Amino acid sequence: MRRQFRCLRPGQSAEMALGGMTKITWQSSESFEVEEAGTHHVRRGGLGQGADDPLTGLFAQPEVRKVFEVVEAQRHVVRPTKRSAGPNEIAVRLDVDDGADYILAVRHPSGAIQFIGGQEIGAGGKRSNSALRTRRTRNYAIEFRAPISFYAEKDVRRGIVGDIKDAVVDAIVIKVKDFIAKKTVDLAEAAIWKLLGREPGMKQLSIENGRLNLAPVSGRIKPGPNGRALLFIHGTFSTTDGSFGDLASAEFFGELARTYGNAIYGFDHYSVSVTPEKNASDILKTLPSGGIDCDVVTHSRGGLVLRTLNERQGDLSQGKRFRLQRAALVACPNEGTQLATPDRWQGTLGWLANLLDLFPPNPITSNAALVMHWVTWFAKVGVAAAEGLDAMNMTGAQIRQLQSPPSPAPGQYSALVSNCEPNGKLWARALDLGIDWFFDEANDLVVPTSGGWRIDRVPDFIPKDQIGAYGPGGNIPAGPRQVTHISFFDRAETLQFVLRALSGAPQHLPELDLARALPVSRSADGAVLPAMAEEVEPQVAELPAFETVLHRAEAAAPRKAPARRLAAHPNSSVFELIVLDPEQITRMGFPRVEEEEAEDGHGTPFLYAAYGGARVMVPFYLKKAHLPPKTGNETEDKRLKSMAAEMGQRWGKLFGFHRRVQSVLDGNPRARELSPDELRIFGELLFETLLPQEVRRLYDVARSREHDKLFVIFTSMIHWVFDMPWEFARDPERGTYLATEDVHFIRNVLTQTPVEKLSPRESLKILIATSEPRDQRRVSATEEIAKLRKAITELQRDGLIEFEIRKNATPRNLHHEIATGNYDVVHFIGHGYWNTKSGESGLVLEDETGNSRPLGGRPLREILSGRGIRLVFLNACDTGRSRRASGVETTSLAGVAQDLFGRGVPNVVANQFPVGDNAAVAFARTIYEYLAHGKTIAQSVREARISANYEKDGQSMDWAIPVAYARDPEDRLVVERKAAGGDGLG
Repeated sequence: MRRQFRCLRPGQSAEMALGGMTKITWQSSESFEVEEAGTHHVRRGGLGQGADDPLTGLFAQPEVRKVFEVVEAQRHVVRPTKRSAGPNEIAVRLDVDDGADYILAVRHPSGAIQFIGGQEIGAGGKRSNSALRTRRTRNYAIEFRAPISFYAEKDVRRGIVGDIKDAVVDAIVIKVKDFIAKKTVDLAEAAIWKLLGREPGMKQLSIENGRLNLAPVSGRIKPGPNGRALLFIHGTFSTTDGSFGDLASAEFFGELARTYGNAIYGFDHYSVSVTPEKNASDILKTLPSGGIDCDVVTHSRGGLVLRTLNERQGDLSQGKRFRLQRAALVACPNEGTQLATPDRWQGTLGWLANLLDLFPPNPITSNAALVMHWVTWFAKVGVAAAEGLDAMNMTGAQIRQLQSPPSPAPGQYSALVSNCEPNGKLWARALDLGIDWFFDEANDLVVPTSGGWRIDRVPDFIPKDQIGAYGPGGNIPAGPRQVTHISFFDRAETLQFVLRALSGAPQHLPELDLARALPVSRSADGAVLPAMAEEVEPQVAELPAFETVLHRAEAAAPRKAPARRLAAHPNSSVFELIVLDPEQITRMGFPRVEEEEAEDGHGTPFLYAAYGGARVMVPFYLKKAHLPPKTGNETEDKRLKSMAAEMGQRWGKLFGFHRRVQSVLDGNPRARELSPDELRIFGELLFETLLPQEVRRLYDVARSREHDKLFVIFTSMIHWVFDMPWEFARDPERGTYLATEDVHFIRNVLTQTPVEKLSPRESLKILIATSEPRDQRRVSATEEIAKLRKAITELQRDGLIEFEIRKNATPRNLHHEIATGNYDVVHFIGHGYWNTKSGESGLVLEDETGNSRPLGGRPLREILSGRGIRLVFLNACDTGRSRRASGVETTSLAGVAQDLFGRGVPNVVANQFPVGDNAAVAFARTIYEYLAHGKTIAQSVREARISANYEKDGQSMDWAIPVAYARDPEDRLVVERKAAGGDGLG
């Protein structure tokens, strides 16, 4: 069979016969400008002839070549000078005549390898998902479509589009040898092990010719001369030899043998299809009926198997057979890993394949065939998750149970972890594979670093002197060669750490500050940023699993900033608060936050907080049904009952205050205004609800470190929670309102839409548009314009602001004005509207006769979005509220401000309630004044609230009525200026 390596021109297709009648048809995207580089041949062994050959690295490894047969590779040399509106993709069709299975491998410009399953083409050209069939005719057709991105870094061999002349995409058609004809994950795992000649079970370990030798144990294991047995437990997609093969040094193993004699064992087990509980039960069957004392060394998921054996003995038959003395947990995912998110395992396996490609040789290399079989199977079958993998799901039931009491005995565990900083090549691959979100906290390229020592969510449960950490912020220097998840055991420091952990000897390492998160390098648009200074507080609860999906659709164009992420903001002065609703997460297509549901069928909401490198996630109880059911523990049930009563009283008071505020501001003559004391009580209730317990402790750390420079960003997926006037929140201990005295309070909306990143300008250009339809209540637009014009005259005279006025705005003249005016700000004065049945909201403009002309949804977004507008200020009723319409299932929030903000307008200010004229003018005047002097959005909003408050001598609620949405609270619309004497304004 001839294997070819070829190039195509844009839109060109090529056909090639393979063997008998099997044929491949290639079709490159018309968006590529492809430079023909001639035809090259690939040697029959599957190896190329140079560093640029696509079959180096992973595809050159002997273990991988046992699984894959490369039948053809096409090289697409892309010139980045031309981009079409169509997708960047490569399409490949195979007309197969041998009944074999095929997949497509694509090497992106960054070097990232992605594996893609195809769609079978039936009669009449009908396509169907290519789920694995146990019976298939020899003749069939299959089509692959591979989208191509251009995220590559400058130091990657294939270059970055726009910086280097060419980018290279390799597409490789692969025939799968001995494919597993099983649809279910358990049968597939058994078949893979059988194909590779491996058998699960307990093995006795020894050294033979410098390699680890594994002999099956026929009976029960026995203790060594010290009265203990030593057990090694491997991780996912691995075996004992694959995880611990590098421990086979004569010196290290001789040290073990002097202590344990021949009682050194490794447990080979399935890790994909079965739970840690099943693994633990299988281990117990190999132990003496009278029990045995054991020391244990684990890697990765193996630590969860050990913890199940040790901490959940009551749930296991014959659990008391196992008696743990000491254990070394290496890279243990005690809090799970973001990579173990449902529906993401195909991408995770692709990431492991890329690690194999980048870091050979390593302990997992001997298991490359095992990993690649799984890559193939997941690409073909597309199973969303499996029980063994779900054990590492950060929000899964198994992690929650394992991180709850009973706890292990003190001093049993030592932990070894690594903080691996990704270089440009890793960043580029992560971006191309869509997993750059994983690097939002310190990790070893597979599991979060701090989770390695967090037992039962307690940061210092494992003593500080028994924790070793490689890399930045750690206590073991990694040196020039970083320690990754798959390279711990080839380091002398690791062998020394394990020996000391098993003997109980001191590690003699500098103690880690467990109250401070390890430094993190982050990426923006593919560029590596320096590590953050002053990281704080380790993570105290799991990250929500759907984080992986929220920014899956972020744009690749370098001029676009990514959509807001559900993670710590890269600026350490930002404190994020997000209310998560499991019902909305599922409706929006994200995996559920938790498995268990309350009695009414809905999961418990969560409050997520993040500051710097620290994250907290706690239940956010809204109603009694959200509380856990009766536990059977009288003390715990009383506590839950008390919590339910307190919760009901708290929300009842909040609703009562909220209704009164709304009624007063809506102009109800019978409504009674809140007294200063009542407003204080309302504010303190809001504060305590928004910042409970662990969240409050994290906030206090952030507040003490940032002083008056802290930005608080609030988001909620629950419409009525979002609609609560949190701007009134008041700190009862400091006696201060957050939004005016303590912090910069800004709102956000979860969205996948990117926003344009615009540079500050020299001055502000503002369009003031008004609408006063004859058939609507008058809004005093003329008077407001006059006051606003007078207030900013000095700014206009100084050249800081220029503005245009468009009265009686219609859709047509507003469209023309915005499309041609190059405005920074659009300030609208008029009415908003809300349709509770359809969910439609928008602004009320005028028609040609001067009557009402509602405009919302797509037409309004098209007029205002994508124009370079930096701020939309809506002084109109109902524009700042966020009620959910009846029957609307596609979003949790609806409202014109949220709609515009969520679709790309970077900053929006709108009103929750009607606001007084004087306060409205004071607010607008002040926000424009400070923006024009180069202050940030958040700073300007805070100063505007202060101004609106003293406009009525502090006796008004108007200061809290405007709601500010900002993608970046530190965005500056205008270049920052210094006042006379060198001090900035304010």
